[in-house]
Amino acid sequence: MSFRLTPTRLAAIYSCLRAMPPFCRWKLPPADQITFKAVKRHDVYGEHDMTPNIIRVSTSLNGHWDTICKTLAHEMVHEAQRVAGEPRTHGEGGFMRRWRLVARRFGWDPKAT
Repeated sequence: MSFRLTPTRLAAIYSCLRAMPPFCRWKLPPADQITFKAVKRHDVYGEHDMTPNIIRVSTSLNGHWDTICKTLAHEMVHEAQRVAGEPRTHGEGGFMRRWRLVARRFGWDPKAT
């Protein structure tokens, strides 16, 4: 990776994505209302805790810009579920509906969540 992944940089990427469709339509909170953590984990790319509102991104598994953006976008879909009061699932419900919108917009494989 050409730069060190830090909470400040994760917040900046979140803010950038939040300003673009479809994220800009989902009433996501600003970055300063979320705690971002860069963690050294080998079992998950990222994770989102709803209470308290924390997004963690693995420095071990996210080594390229594209991977970091996809991981953060995935966690942002979970945040959108939280904001909308939807159940937290990965199935065909709210998550996949939202993820397909994100994947189409950014040119990512909608099956790769």
